[in-house]
Formats: sequence, structure tokens, C-alpha cells
Amino acid sequence: MNYLLDTHTFLWFASGSGNLPVKVLDIISDAEVKCYLSIASLWEIAIKMEIGKLSMSMNFDEISAFCLRNDFTILQIEIQHLLELQKLTRFHSDPFDRLIIAKAASDNLIVMTRDKNFSKYPVQLMWN
Repeated sequence: MNYLLDTHTFLWFASGSGNLPVKVLDIISDAEVKCYLSIASLWEIAIKMEIGKLSMSMNFDEISAFCLRNDFTILQIEIQHLLELQKLTRFHSDPFDRLIIAKAASDNLIVMTRDKNFSKYPVQLMWN
């Protein structure tokens, strides 16, 4: 199975937060499981750090290095993802989350998120 981490899931994993369910933590930590992160999440993190809405113990360079060390594959935004985005009903207004949803729908990825709004879309979810 292939998992796409929502931004908060990635941030909690990177910070060692106790907010992740054990099952989610086990899957992300398993070297045999392929985990992905959307470039949209990194974009969101960079913007929120820049405007002061997110503070972390790591700077952005360290976050990038963390992704490499933990074997996250960074997924780019392609035309087919934007086409999928255009088809989404506007249950969720966050542009970064909508890109993550479109990516998951287009590429058949399971999204690791606690965001209840994701359940309104035709994507597989995993949290508990």
C-alpha cells in the first residue's frame, strides 16, 4: 500500500509529537512501506513558517533533509492533479488540502489524515 501524508501528519511525525495514533506511526516508520509527501505540503509549511503561523525546532533545510533521511518520496503537482482538482466538489476550501485530495484520488493513494473533511471525497483514508 502507498500512503500520502497530510501536512499535519508529516509535521507531527517530524516533531515526534504524541498526536499520531500508534498504527499511523508504525506504518510511517516501517521501511517496507512507501510513504509520500506532496510538494503542496512543503509549500504550505514554507509559507506558514515565513508568515509566523508555524514554528518548528527545524528550519526548512532541516525539514527537507528529514524527508530524505526518512525516505519520503516528494510528489510534484502535475497537470492530471489539477484536472482532478477541478472535478472536486468544494466541501473543503483549503487549497493545500484540496491538492492533496486531488493527488490521492488521481494516483490511488491512501491519505493519512485526521481531517474529517477528507471523508467527503472519493479517497481512501487511514487514521485509527
